[in-house]
Amino acid sequence: MPMPPAAGGHDVVSYFGGNAKPVMGSLDFTATHDGMTYLFATASNRDAFAANPIQYAPQYGGRCAYAMANNADVKGDPRFYRIEGGRLFFNLNAHIHEQWERDMDNLIRRSDARWNATLARREA
Repeated sequence: MPMPPAAGGHDVVSYFGGNAKPVMGSLDFTATHDGMTYLFATASNRDAFAANPIQYAPQYGGRCAYAMANNADVKGDPRFYRIEGGRLFFNLNAHIHEQWERDMDNLIRRSDARWNATLARREA
């Protein structure tokens, strides 16, 4: 059985386009990054992602940023997101998203540290 698409099938480039909300991607426009398949609404969005996936891919592999800061590994919901510092963050749900936004800078620092430690362990 194939893996579900990254970001719940949402076009991750569309988060950065000033849309009222992100749009769903299509199986007609796909790209792979870090073992995950991303869907895009347009060929131009796919091409933008392919040229610089780090710019558009959700942080922590799409995991919930709040959970990551609190030593948990939970899939984020792409409907509850925030772009901060040019980075796309997902949260688990509306309640968690509200908590995350109250202390976002501190939680981002903690999440980054945990994610970097996780990556270092994987590479060792």
